[in-house]
Amino acid sequence: MTSSADIKAFSPKSASELVRICKEDFDVIDEMLAMMQRQWDLVMLRMKSNAKTRRCDWDQREMNWRASMDLSEVEWEDETMREDEEEKKQDAEIDVLNDRWNTLKQRINDKRRHSKRTLKSLSTSLEVIAQNWQSKQQAAKEIKRATEDAKRDAERTWRDWWTETKESELKQLRDSLMKMREKLKERKAEETRRWDEREREWKVVEEQRVNEERRSRRRVEKEHKREIEGLKEQHGEEKRRCAERGAWQRYEAVWSAMTGAPLFNSIPWPTVVPPQRPEDITERAIEVLLLSNVHSDGMSRRARIKLAQLRWHPDRFTNRVLNCVPMKEKAKVREGMLIVSRALNELLAS
Repeated sequence: MTSSADIKAFSPKSASELVRICKEDFDVIDEMLAMMQRQWDLVMLRMKSNAKTRRCDWDQREMNWRASMDLSEVEWEDETMREDEEEKKQDAEIDVLNDRWNTLKQRINDKRRHSKRTLKSLSTSLEVIAQNWQSKQQAAKEIKRATEDAKRDAERTWRDWWTETKESELKQLRDSLMKMREKLKERKAEETRRWDEREREWKVVEEQRVNEERRSRRRVEKEHKREIEGLKEQHGEEKRRCAERGAWQRYEAVWSAMTGAPLFNSIPWPTVVPPQRPEDITERAIEVLLLSNVHSDGMSRRARIKLAQLRWHPDRFTNRVLNCVPMKEKAKVREGMLIVSRALNELLAS
């Protein structure tokens, strides 16, 4: 018998298909049994026909043997008994085969009846399962319909709640955003005011620095003018030599003590008269100071120029002096440095 667990494992559709397949198998088994019965009948008929034919042949041979052979009555009876025993053995074998066939046929019929009963009970169980399946499907449809109704009710309730509660929250959020925007405007105005104050302070500091540079430049210009006027007033070779000696000492002293952020007028240019602009630096003015005989005794012309080239080499001068010069003075100082470097190269080549 099929258990309830096996029945529950099938759906009504698959179980109906199984019943149909079992019925087809039973039909095939019935056809096979009928065919085997017909073959068995043919075998038995053939065996009986063969036995009858052998008996007729034996009678004919008996008549021929008795006519041709001079056998005694005892020998003939023994031969007859042997033939009878063989026929009995064949009949016994045929009876055994008939019994086996009948037993097998009975077992097959019992199995078929049992299978038919099982199939009938399975069909009944399947009908019950189909009814339960339909009822469950109907119940599932009702549950689905009830679920959809509950979902629609919940959505309607949720929308109502959202409409009632979120409007107030949105209003509060809008008010908070307005307050935050006002605070940001106030903070921005405060930052702008602070930056304006800092910018005014920076402008004041910058103006003070520019004024100080202007005063320093004017002071240096006045000193230069006084020196120039003094040089103009001096006469003779001794006065010129003193001016060149003082210019050289000032040149070496300022180079040794130069620190901070120098300006164009505070840089020790290699001229007797400090230049006010790059155009005042000429090859002749450089030659007068560097090649004067009032300093550097024992050094040749070439050695003096080489020493000046080391000091005024563009890369070295840039690293030591030009990088420290304020931005507004840097172009003027660079131009003066290049003029000095070219003049020294020309002096060395001449």
